[in-house]
Amino acid sequence: MGVVFFRPKATRRVALLATALSLLGVVALSTPAHAATETTAAAVFAIDSPKAAKSLMIDVVHAGKRLVAVGDRGHILYSDDQGVTWTQAKVPTRQLLTAVFFADDQHGWAVGHDAQILATTDGGVTWTQQFQDLKREAPLLDVWFKDASNGFAVGAYGALIETTDGGKTWDDVSDRLDNEDQYHLNAIAQ
Repeated sequence: MGVVFFRPKATRRVALLATALSLLGVVALSTPAHAATETTAAAVFAIDSPKAAKSLMIDVVHAGKRLVAVGDRGHILYSDDQGVTWTQAKVPTRQLLTAVFFADDQHGWAVGHDAQILATTDGGVTWTQQFQDLKREAPLLDVWFKDASNGFAVGAYGALIETTDGGKTWDDVSDRLDNEDQYHLNAIAQ
């Protein structure tokens, strides 16, 4: 004889609600999302928050004497007093940013989820989006530049993206690697 479990009435309601929400999610996901793939869509900026300096930061580098940190919710912070105080930069994303690199004290790039590449020409105060590939459905995990023109970004599933014009154009050059299994490329070593 088996054991029979009965759900309390409240638990059954929660289960029914969860099922209904799941079905709504399937319908919503099956509807084409044209705006998400359009390059002309209005930028969504990171929310200006007094708590940004206490949020999760993934990477920090020097841009000359300035420190620049990137992290959760598209937050990019900079400090001109070696980290005593931080100022939040204006950033056109709310996605997790995973790495940042500066070729000199003014020119820098940050990478992150949605295969995004952001750039700055003012030492990290303001940022613009140079590249995004929503179809890739994988984050970029590191970025490195030889100089202000030539750089690479790497990421999940063997992503290798290159620029030779400071990020005006980015080309997928993943086929240069012998990586049939599409292992993640987590970092670039100099």
